[in-house]
Amino acid sequence: MPYRPPLALSLAWLCAAAWLVALIVGAAAPPPSSAARVMQALLLLFVLLHAGVTYGVRGLGLFALLVGLVSFAMEASSITTGFPFGYYVHHLAGPRILDVPLGIVVGWIVLGWFGWTLARLIARRDPAAPTPWDRFLTPLIGTFLLGGYDLAADPVAATVHALYSYRVPSGLFGVPLVNFLGWLLTGWLAMQLFALVEPHLTVRPVVERRSYWLVPVLVWLVMPLTYVAEFLRAGTATVAVDGRRFLVSDVLESAISCALFTTVATSVLGLIRLIQRPGRENTPDPR
Repeated sequence: MPYRPPLALSLAWLCAAAWLVALIVGAAAPPPSSAARVMQALLLLFVLLHAGVTYGVRGLGLFALLVGLVSFAMEASSITTGFPFGYYVHHLAGPRILDVPLGIVVGWIVLGWFGWTLARLIARRDPAAPTPWDRFLTPLIGTFLLGGYDLAADPVAATVHALYSYRVPSGLFGVPLVNFLGWLLTGWLAMQLFALVEPHLTVRPVVERRSYWLVPVLVWLVMPLTYVAEFLRAGTATVAVDGRRFLVSDVLESAISCALFTTVATSVLGLIRLIQRPGRENTPDPR
């Protein structure tokens, strides 16, 4: 009987393909656009499917709960006390709790899953049977993957798109160093908590297949194309932050440069690890 991959994995592939189509369509539209909202929804659906096929519904729920609670607590704390991201205000529309837009928490869960997945691929000899050392190494690598993504993304989101603003807009185009340190702390804490409960979850045999890992690696690889698309249409537009004026194209060019040595570099490393690792594409999942 010919092998057929799990339905959820096939649907995840479809979500990734649809996300890429939306990215290409949205490249011609200035943000925020309907294509951008579709892309966000597709990434969320992809994560739900991919995490579910990895750990089951229980594992998916635990991951979303831990990352959601930690990120919400840190966001709310920073808005009130300045710890750990510095004082800032969100301008994103939508429902809020304690001035934290729920869309921000969802974003943490989505990005957290990509960071966690790539860290497992890069750090672990056998993702299906992590060692005790992996429990601590995986969150450490994962949080730097998240921090690398944010290094490129936040100056664009805060300064170009004005999705949030800092009380003291210093550092990288108005994004202070403390923000990036806060990302490292928040990402590490959320992933470390999940790593401690992971031994109580069942990792599905699907993780033995290269096709399982290839999707998130490719999505992570092409994410920076959004900066390239915006850079090409930026022209001579400028943006002012606390009396300082920046060329929008400079902010976007900086984001592309950062992404090359963070998001793109880690994706290439993931692809190398994937090539080196033997795949078991024909091992059926138990039903």
